[in-house]
Amino acid sequence: MACTWIYNGILIGAGLLLLNCSDLDRDNLLDPKNMASRTAQKIMIEAFVNINSNPDVPEPPPVNQFMIEALDSLQSMYADQIVIAEYHRTTGSQKEYTDAYHREENSILYQLYLNTLHSDQKGTPDVFFNGTEHRLRGASDKISAFSRLQEILLYQLSVNSSLSIEIGWTDNGNKIVPKITLARLGGTSIEDILVKCVLTTDFNADYLRRVVRKSNKSNIIPLLEVSEMMTVTLPEMDIDRNLENRLIAMITTEDETIILQTVSIEIPPTQ
Repeated sequence: MACTWIYNGILIGAGLLLLNCSDLDRDNLLDPKNMASRTAQKIMIEAFVNINSNPDVPEPPPVNQFMIEALDSLQSMYADQIVIAEYHRTTGSQKEYTDAYHREENSILYQLYLNTLHSDQKGTPDVFFNGTEHRLRGASDKISAFSRLQEILLYQLSVNSSLSIEIGWTDNGNKIVPKITLARLGGTSIEDILVKCVLTTDFNADYLRRVVRKSNKSNIIPLLEVSEMMTVTLPEMDIDRNLENRLIAMITTEDETIILQTVSIEIPPTQ
């Protein structure tokens, strides 16, 4: 039997999803009908990494491991304010550094970001904040990587958002159907946005805790009016219910290069 789950997250405050906005005080900053409404922006951090699984090549320097360890520390310190996803890529001039969790979609997204930044500097680790708003390349050690990550993050945490987002999903056993609700806060409408979902898996192994396994997106939403709320159903996603997964939802610009708001929820194993 299919079950529907709702995560009462950012949208209009935990426990308020089932209330009509008329039940809120008009000066509530989380109320979409308040023209001054706003909410904290959760920062989306996307790391493009390589964990080599090819025994026939010399093991590369552990720069990716340094970055992932730094991201572990960042997540521990700012768990309520950030979401992290790690996109694994096979790298090397001859694709010799094989990553077992490489997806072609990861390389396509990475190239999109590079094209947007007019950059031909390619490699791992390569970390992006809210799409292409900020980029951090390389890691000489865990401590310096953490310091650089934190510097960018603290700057971005000062920004509020006039978009809210909430995750729901229908559970069909080995598949889930994401149902994402978004709302426009503040006094202006917004045009040409879309909703993306990413499913990450924790393989319960070092450097494999936030591995992107699936992704999909909505059609372009041409207009979200002031105070409008909308629910978008995305295509179903395969999921391994023997492992811990996390469903991440993002509102992005139509070209997918700027992430405007993010939320995530854990999907625990069923056994």
